[in-house]
Amino acid sequence: MAETMNARGPSLTEQLALYWANARFEEMPAQAIQLAKRFLMDGLAAGVAGGRSEVADVAFRAARVQAEAASGASVLWGRRETLPAALAAMVNGTAMHALELDDFGGCGHSGAVVLSVLSALAARGGVSGKDAVMAILAGYDHAARVLEGAGGYRPHNERGWHSTGTCGSFGAAAASARLLRLDAERFADALGIASTFTGGIWAFLDDGAMTKRFHPGRAAENGLSAALLAAAATRDQAAAWIAGQVAADAIVACDPAMCAALQAAGLPTGRLIVLGASAADPLGSDVIAATAAVRSQFGARLESVYAPLIIASFGSGAGRIDIRAVAPDGAAAYQAALTADLRARITAGRELAGNRRVSVSAAARAALDAGRVDPRLLLTLATLAHGQPLRIVAFGDPSPGASPAVPFRSAEITVAGRGDGTSARLRSLLSFVDAQRPPYLPAHAGIGGGSVLTVEYAAPSPLGLLSGP
Repeated sequence: MAETMNARGPSLTEQLALYWANARFEEMPAQAIQLAKRFLMDGLAAGVAGGRSEVADVAFRAARVQAEAASGASVLWGRRETLPAALAAMVNGTAMHALELDDFGGCGHSGAVVLSVLSALAARGGVSGKDAVMAILAGYDHAARVLEGAGGYRPHNERGWHSTGTCGSFGAAAASARLLRLDAERFADALGIASTFTGGIWAFLDDGAMTKRFHPGRAAENGLSAALLAAAATRDQAAAWIAGQVAADAIVACDPAMCAALQAAGLPTGRLIVLGASAADPLGSDVIAATAAVRSQFGARLESVYAPLIIASFGSGAGRIDIRAVAPDGAAAYQAALTADLRARITAGRELAGNRRVSVSAAARAALDAGRVDPRLLLTLATLAHGQPLRIVAFGDPSPGASPAVPFRSAEITVAGRGDGTSARLRSLLSFVDAQRPPYLPAHAGIGGGSVLTVEYAAPSPLGLLSGP
């Protein structure tokens, strides 16, 4: 997957992803919106009509075998059963095309592809009517553009390719990326992944095989899987950061997909609150992993009531994941405590910078003067300086995208003066910090190259440590 957009300028894929990742319902022509609604109604009718067809039965039986160890809540048209999202998209796409009643828009039968992923992802909740329309438009648009790029319907199909299968995967990926609220970079990733999955040929003409009806179902499954893989990259980054940076006893509130990623990263279920119908609020948690689904669930209350401070952020746009510190007594009380803590950090930081047993770099002094240093670091460094003179090389914060109000949680220090005893003195400092108890026990501490001791505390930074009892 691309780590950043092409440094030489966006490719055609990236330009298309950038547009559709940020396009707004209000910008769409009225005629396009009406077409999307017509495609939706027509496609659903065709899907229900074909839901019990022979080819849909075959697809369902195959999907049920694949889903034996899994569960899912995505509906199947014309059936009582449910399946995981990607498999449900496959069965429904097959059903919609089973009787050849579906539309011929996009790259040919795009409704069977695009509407199947819409239905599958809508089962997760948080999909509005406008979201659905924008996903339909994005899906049809991408499928049609890819077909154009392949030479158009007749030249492409006359070469033996079935455009519903080959180009449909891109439409499914685009519709899924819109519904998953991927940013432009991940949107482009989804299209790229879909390109590796795509396929479909006209060999069925030779003997009338059912495979033609499977093509839109498979394209829907491929595109949805591609978008889920792209979305997982940001989710896994956030999960890895929480597992490595958040305090080991902190409780994390998350949506089901994010909780699954956190479990895979090593967090036990006892530290997770799964948000949804059974947990309608994040009360009792210390940190919220605010995905698009969580932001949709809580709206403005997420920041104004539950968790006003972003301590890290991953991705961008609607698909970003913000890691937020929970305010147990409400946002107003938290902001007041944060303001008081900043004043105390400024005072303590200036005292440390003025300590004769401490020398500081220019950048470290600026951080101390501005109150940008974690209170645990301030108190630990002041204590270490009582034992021997220190030099503070730098402060840092391993928290990408954090709010400016979040203090630096790590420091690089060395002992003042150089000589044969430097290593021994650093080891003595390391032994001291490793012997501390919470909240002063660092999450990570070690001696690196250049005879520098790094001390790093876990997130989130506690409030009130400097105010005293």
